[in-house]
Amino acid sequence: MKNKFKSILAGAMCALMVLTATPLSGLVGLVLPDLFSLKAEAINGIQECPYGDEYYDSEGNYHDPCREAQTPHCHCEVINDEAVVTLFLWPGDEDTPSPAHVSIPSSHYGFPVTTIGKHSMSFIDSTTSITIPNSVTKIEKSAFAGIGITNLIIPDSVTYIGDSAFAYCDNLTSVNISGNGATTIGNYAFGECDNLKNVTIGNGVTSLGEQVFYSCYSLESVTIGTGLTAISYETFYKCVKLNNVVIGENVTTIGESAFRECYSLKNVSLPDSVTTIGLAAFFGCAKLESISLSQNLTTIGQSAFVECYSLENIIIPEGVTTIGNYAFADCDSLKKVTIPESVTSIGKGPFQSCDSLEIISVDENNENYTDDGGVLLNKDKTLLIQYPKGSNRSNYIIPDGVTTIGDVAFYGCNRMEYIHIPESVSNVEYGAFISIGNAYICSTSEDSYAKEYAEANNKTFVVCHHSVNAHTPKTITIPATCTAEGTEYVVCEECGATISERVIPAKGHTAGDWTVAVLATCTENGAKVKKCVDCGEFMQSEPIISTGHIPGEWVIIKPATTTTTGIKAQKCANCSEVLTSEETPVLVAKVHDVSMSGASVDYKSSITIAPVITVDEGVKYTVTYSSSNPEVVVVDENGNLTATGKGTAEITVTVTDENGNVVTDTCEVEVKYNWWQWIIVIILFGWIWY
Repeated sequence: MKNKFKSILAGAMCALMVLTATPLSGLVGLVLPDLFSLKAEAINGIQECPYGDEYYDSEGNYHDPCREAQTPHCHCEVINDEAVVTLFLWPGDEDTPSPAHVSIPSSHYGFPVTTIGKHSMSFIDSTTSITIPNSVTKIEKSAFAGIGITNLIIPDSVTYIGDSAFAYCDNLTSVNISGNGATTIGNYAFGECDNLKNVTIGNGVTSLGEQVFYSCYSLESVTIGTGLTAISYETFYKCVKLNNVVIGENVTTIGESAFRECYSLKNVSLPDSVTTIGLAAFFGCAKLESISLSQNLTTIGQSAFVECYSLENIIIPEGVTTIGNYAFADCDSLKKVTIPESVTSIGKGPFQSCDSLEIISVDENNENYTDDGGVLLNKDKTLLIQYPKGSNRSNYIIPDGVTTIGDVAFYGCNRMEYIHIPESVSNVEYGAFISIGNAYICSTSEDSYAKEYAEANNKTFVVCHHSVNAHTPKTITIPATCTAEGTEYVVCEECGATISERVIPAKGHTAGDWTVAVLATCTENGAKVKKCVDCGEFMQSEPIISTGHIPGEWVIIKPATTTTTGIKAQKCANCSEVLTSEETPVLVAKVHDVSMSGASVDYKSSITIAPVITVDEGVKYTVTYSSSNPEVVVVDENGNLTATGKGTAEITVTVTDENGNVVTDTCEVEVKYNWWQWIIVIILFGWIWY
C-alpha cells in the first residue's frame, strides 16, 4: 500500500516540479505569513496565488510569477471567508530538498487559515518540523502523508484530522494530540508511521477512526484520554512493539482486531467502562500475560484472545453474558477458567487447543451451563461444549444424557486413551475429535452411534464395560490466585469422574515496587503504579508531576541577510516546543575575499590583471596595487602592469571596504625576453640598449 502511495506521490511531484523548477539552496527554515501581503484582497471561492496570475508583457513574453518567485509559498483558496491551504510549493527540483522547518500561515489576505487541504503538504518530503497555527481547525485527508516530520504537536484549535492525514510519515517518533484538541481522527490517520514510538490522545478526542495506528511497528506506548468511547477496527493492528497501554475511563468498546498481533503487549487493564471486547480484539498477542477485565463487561467476542500463548489466568467477571466462538482458543498457558453465573451464551470451541487448561468450572447458579469434573456442558447436560485439553485424565466417560458432542469439543486432546460415549449421543459435530491421537472411541454396545461414527471417521472403536463405582482416586490441584479461590479435585484416574473437591482460599495481593506507567512531559503529569508481584494486577497509582519546560539552546529559524532580519528561537530541551523567539539583526555588508593569478610577460610589454573580488551586495570598496620590484614590473591604480626589466616581482592587490575591512592577495609576475629580444642582446650587442 505504501509503495503504491509513493508512486502516485512521485508522479504528482514530477508535475509539480515542472511548475516550480527553480534552484533553491541553503533553505533551512520558512515562515510563510509575509508572502501574503502581495495582493490587497482575495475573492471567495477562487484559488489565489500570492504572486499573481500568468500574463504576457508588452513585448509578448509569457510570465508565470508563481514559477519565477524563487520563494517557497502556499496556495490558498478562500471559501466562505475562510482560507484553505490547497498546495505548498517550493521552487526546487528533485535534487533540492524542501525546507527543514515550515510554519503554516495563520491568515491569507486577512482571511483566517482554518483548513489544511487534501494532499496539500505531502510534497515537502524533506521537511522535519511543522508549525500549525491556532487558526487551523481541520486537517484534511492525506494532508501531510509521507513527509519527513519527526515530532508532532496538534494545537487545541484542531477539531478534525482526516483519513491518512499523517500516514507513511516514517520519521515521526511522537504524537501529542493535546487535551482540548481534535475531537475526530479519521481512518488510517497515522497508518504505517514506521518509527512512531509514543502517542498521547487527549481528553478532547471523542472519535477515533479505523486503523489509525495500523502497522506502526515501533509504537511502544499509548495513552488514551477520557473523551474516547471506542477503540475502533484495527486501531493498533500489527503494532508489534506496543508494550504499554493506558485506556481512558470512558471507553466502552474494544473494537474488532483493535490490538491484533501486538506481540509485545504483556499486561492490560481495562477500565470498568468497557462493556464489549470485539472480534479478534487481542488475537495473536503472544506475550500477553494478564488482562484485568472490566467489571461491567458483557461481551467477549469471537476469537478475542486467540493465540494469547502467555495468558496464564483469566477472571471472567460477573455480568458477562456472551463468550464468542473460539474466544480463548490456543491460549496455551491458561490453566483454569471459571464461567460466572451471568453467562447466557457460549460459542463453539471457546477454549480449543489450550494446552495447559486442566479445568473449566461453572458457577453453580448459572441457569444455562454447568461442568462435569472440569468439562463444560449446557445446563441440562445434553450438549458437551469443551473438554479441557490440559486435563491429566487418560479416560473420560461422557455423562449419560448427552445427545450432541459440540464442534471441536475434544480437538487436540491427544493425551486421551479412552473416550466413553453413552448410548444417548446421536450427533457429533464437525471437528469434535480431530487430533485426538490414538484415543479409543468406547461404547458399551456394538450396535451404537459411537461405533458408527468411529468407523465413518477412521477412529478406533472398542466395547468397554468400565464400572463407574470402581474408581481409582487421583488428586488434581488448581492453585489459588490473589483474587480467585483454587480447587483441589479428587477424580477417578480411569473414568475422570469427580469424587470430591475442596476450595483453596484466595491468597490476596502483594504490592510490588512503584513503576512508571505514563512518563511525565513538560506540560502533562505522568503516573506511577504499584502492581501485585504475583498476578500483576493494578493496586495503586500516584501522579508524576510534570517537569515544566527547560530552556535549550537558541537555534536559527530564518537566517539574517544583508537586507533582511532573521529569526532565532529558543526551544525546550525536552520537548522542542518553541518558548520564545527574537529577530536577528541585518548582517553588515563587507568585503570577503580577493584572489588573482600569476602571469608571464615579455620585456617592455604591458598587461592588465583582473582580481576576483567577493563582496556583499551594495558595499562600496577601493582597490590598490603595488609591485615588490619596480625595476622589473610597475603597476598603476587600474592594475595595468608594464615590464621594465628581466626577472620576477610580486604584485599585491589590497581591497578596502567602506567599513574598514581589508583583504589582500599576491601573485608572481615573471618578465622574459622573447626570441628577437635575445637576438638583439646576443648578436647585435643590444645589451648596450637593453
